[in-house]
Amino acid sequence: MTIVVALLAAAAFAGAVVIQQRAAQQVGARFSLVVTPLWLLGGTVDFAGFVLQVIALHLGGVVEVQVLQVSVLPFGLLLGRVRLPAPAWLAVAGVGLGLAGIIAATDPRPGRGHDGLIPAVVVVAVIVVVVLLATRGGDVRSAVGSAFCASLLFATTATTAHVAGDDFTSHGLVGLLERPSVYLTAVISATGLALAQRAYAKGPLALNLVVLTLLDPLASLALGVVVAGDRLRGGGFAAVAVLAAVVAAASVVVLAREEAATRRARVA
Repeated sequence: MTIVVALLAAAAFAGAVVIQQRAAQQVGARFSLVVTPLWLLGGTVDFAGFVLQVIALHLGGVVEVQVLQVSVLPFGLLLGRVRLPAPAWLAVAGVGLGLAGIIAATDPRPGRGHDGLIPAVVVVAVIVVVVLLATRGGDVRSAVGSAFCASLLFATTATTAHVAGDDFTSHGLVGLLERPSVYLTAVISATGLALAQRAYAKGPLALNLVVLTLLDPLASLALGVVVAGDRLRGGGFAAVAVLAAVVAAASVVVLAREEAATRRARVA
């Protein structure tokens, strides 16, 4: 059941990305964007995905649910009717296989710890600030930086939402409102959403989808270990995980080059 709900969430997120990308490129990353009908439709679809994700997180572990979000990439490319050459589609498959290999090799098991939540959020905030400062200038460069930070914040939101769900189960609504997890979830998700709109307005759909799809599960893997106490399989399987990571990274490079070549051809 967890897999089905998580895949439905991924399909909803992909649809939201496609819709909001079109809205952002029509209006730009301005405040008026949030009142356009197209963006509101995308926001509604995105909210449906978030609700489905929360349900999936309640049914399973953080890593298990977030890794299935890799399906956002093929869903988004299909829904967005993105035309890519054969090598680029092979690269898309490589990203998915690489991420699946990482998870299969590490065999994450959900934990129940929450002690590392606040330190992890602080580290994420520092990384976001540094990346945004380092990627200023140029539409594509800025879009990649914004997509990177948005994806990292979305992974953090999934972790804080998981903690908030546990807080609600253990302490009820009143107890939940006395804990930081629910407020962190709101602030981090809003910040991630704003950065995602910035990426949508400045970068191509395929590139945004790749950055968002690749980083989200990897960040969730790290956050699951640090915050929720997820346990990973070590030993010789670590080499397999490294190899899978190389495959995923190489596939991203191929896809980025193919996307750049496609955009140059369209301009010419």
